[in-house]
Amino acid sequence: MISPASERLAATKRGQLRRATWNGLFGSEEWAQNFSRVSSALEPEALAPPDEQLAALDYLHEAEARRPLRDGPVDAAAPRALRDHLQALNQRPYTAQMLRTLLLAEQRLMEANALLDQALSIPDHCPAAGFTADLQQPPEARRLADWLEALDDAAEAWLTGLAPLFASLEAPPEAVEAYRRAWLSRLSSEAPLASFRQAMQGHLERRRRLATRC
Repeated sequence: MISPASERLAATKRGQLRRATWNGLFGSEEWAQNFSRVSSALEPEALAPPDEQLAALDYLHEAEARRPLRDGPVDAAAPRALRDHLQALNQRPYTAQMLRTLLLAEQRLMEANALLDQALSIPDHCPAAGFTADLQQPPEARRLADWLEALDDAAEAWLTGLAPLFASLEAPPEAVEAYRRAWLSRLSSEAPLASFRQAMQGHLERRRRLATRC
């Protein structure tokens, strides 16, 4: 049977883990500076979450799921392992890069949508030969279409991985919850991923409407 003192120690350590995770991912001044410095979209080869950062998320998920002292003695190497994984998350500002890439992609899609709206506003206007609703055609557009699909997949995977870390916060401050909804939610219509998907869907719909004219 676990003593009350041991239970209190376990709860304290879980709370420390949650605070360390939050601070390591988003709570530092460095994170805000990194976000402000990201000025260009990720290249295709850099879209996928870094392996070492995926490993760090896996470690944090497992650490949160474990019950200290309930399954045995606390691992003496745990503090160093936690520190190493949090350092891995900070070595490359991937979350900031991903969010900025989503914003930039949405901006470019909205610009393209405005041009398509202009074309659609002209009665009987038919695009130049070779225009199609399929983003994979013509061949020169194939790489862009593949990049947009890879961006969507990478953002979905990364934000899905972050979600349990927020769920582990008991009664998070309103500012933290507001931050999650505004930036890291996969469902909130105002968050970067959902906004990007809305712009993408609107782009495909406009292309289909225009393509049916010819």
